[in-house]
Amino acid sequence: MATPLEGPEALTEVPNSLKSGEHVLLAELRSDDRLVSQGSFRGLVNRDTMVPGVTNHMAVNVRNADGSVDKRDYDVYVPVGYDGKKPLGVLFVLHGVTNGNGKGLMEGESGLNAIADAKQKSGEGFMVVYPVAKTNDVKYSGGLAKVQDWNSPGAGLNDTNPKYDDVDYFKAMVNALKNNSSVKVDADKLYLSGFSSGGEFSRHVRANMPHTFAGVASVHGTRLGTETNTLPGDYAADISFISNYDDMLPASGGRGLMTLPLSRVADSNPRSQATQAAADNGCTGPATVTQQGNFIITEYNAARCNGYPVKEFFYAGDWRAGKLGGIIGRGQSGPAQHAWDGPGKGGWPVVGDKNRSVDTSQMIVDELFKYKRQQEGQLFRRKF
Repeated sequence: MATPLEGPEALTEVPNSLKSGEHVLLAELRSDDRLVSQGSFRGLVNRDTMVPGVTNHMAVNVRNADGSVDKRDYDVYVPVGYDGKKPLGVLFVLHGVTNGNGKGLMEGESGLNAIADAKQKSGEGFMVVYPVAKTNDVKYSGGLAKVQDWNSPGAGLNDTNPKYDDVDYFKAMVNALKNNSSVKVDADKLYLSGFSSGGEFSRHVRANMPHTFAGVASVHGTRLGTETNTLPGDYAADISFISNYDDMLPASGGRGLMTLPLSRVADSNPRSQATQAAADNGCTGPATVTQQGNFIITEYNAARCNGYPVKEFFYAGDWRAGKLGGIIGRGQSGPAQHAWDGPGKGGWPVVGDKNRSVDTSQMIVDELFKYKRQQEGQLFRRKF
């Protein structure tokens, strides 16, 4: 977790020769207009400037199909030590269905900021983008509930709101990042990831923005079968994490023991994620199945998938054995409930304890960042 950059206790030590110079940067936080100090620079910057080592609260105007314009928030973390010179890859991290607390949720639960910092030290840094879904009123138990979920025709776990399409939001974010003068974006290293409904929506976004993303990851997500299909020749690395001990979106499909009564969850089919991804990537031959620790891995390797692999990580083993009751008293070392598993914050009792024996975020970075968008030579090899 990044050190807070407000107040004198957060300042790095600055030589006296620089304290009165022109080289100390004061950045303006987007959400509350507080001033923060960053490193050994001082000066005023415009509201679009993104500062390394701090969560930058950004906003973008999104034009809807009916001509209306929404101002949508999103957060961007730029790794510590980034100097604005080398292009950075970008990983989008989508939250799942919430009651309105989606902003900041995945930043704490994923721990990806620390991974971005570590990668920056080795010269492979990347930005992390945390989008935020809108909150809508949804019929629930005879009344209305505030539900924050992704929205687009054919996607999302709740009925589609026809007034807007979140794909337009993602297009606006990508465009804003590419045109931001304070950072450089490696357009060949854009990736999508998401938890629960965010995992389901990630592939829908990828299909609606062809030839944009090099990889996509779904953590305890699913597929409904109505999402947009990818265009022929639009390949990307694809990984999914699923579990039959997920009582919200079980790997076996349909509703789980603790599934929220959202309208479309009955069509959930998590295991079809890898099957569809293999079809999208034009994979040939059967998948290979291996077991590594708590995972059963079903893999279509890159050589048989136009250069972009498909992997399903299935959390295996009955880690409830010996526990009191079927779903009560689960520990933290086995696979795996409905949570972004790893060392980050978050999770909740009974249905969402985090499995801390694995680091899902690190696995996503290690698996996806090896691949660039439509790498040169891959399509040529596949043709012949």
